[in-house]
Amino acid sequence: PIGLLKVEEIYWYSKEELVGKNIVIVQNLIPAVIRGIESQGMLLAADDGKNVKLVEAPNSSPGDAAYPEGVAFDGTDQISFQEFTKIELKTKGKRVVYGDKVLRTDNGELIVNIKDNSVVR
Repeated sequence: PIGLLKVEEIYWYSKEELVGKNIVIVQNLIPAVIRGIESQGMLLAADDGKNVKLVEAPNSSPGDAAYPEGVAFDGTDQISFQEFTKIELKTKGKRVVYGDKVLRTDNGELIVNIKDNSVVR
């Protein structure tokens, strides 16, 4: 299973829970050791302080790049985990936003069923 940390608890998603979902994986991170384990990518999820929900791209295909609406992105730049943690992603209307720009792929918006202003990381 894949673990997502929230405070002192771990929420586990089994392989069966992920099959068939178009989840968002941040894969342009420079590999880093996080909590003693080498990470080469991570699932994007929203946290409202009580719930953790995976971000999905239901109308997209595996490998599609996600980016803020109206921002050119070629998907080739790698960033460090520390740089990624400084990017402020939130939820608004069940969508993921960066400032006032909705995150999307070429085929649709990223969505997450959680309350507004939840932190996405």
